Amino acid sequence: MMVFHKTATIKQGVASLVKAKAPNPVTLRPYRTFAEVEQPASQFIFRINQRAEMALFEADGGKWRLDAINNIANFLKEELADQTNITILA
Repeated sequence: MMVFHKTATIKQGVASLVKAKAPNPVTLRPYRTFAEVEQPASQFIFRINQRAEMALFEADGGKWRLDAINNIANFLKEELADQTNITILA
């Protein structure tokens, strides 16, 4: 895995400026599926432009969707384990 750093100048205190590194990529677990299900972790790239505008961009190619489907299937299998007439297809 390649790790890149974006350097930004930030204000620290009233009068001093400091250079800080933003790690890239960063792993986050945003809420993207049902709250009862474990949220899939994803890689994101953090970008800062010259006007200090910041953005996060998904960097896992949509893998989180497959992880979410598997997490939902596992949740349903556990919750419905006593139901013999239900089959989970995921």
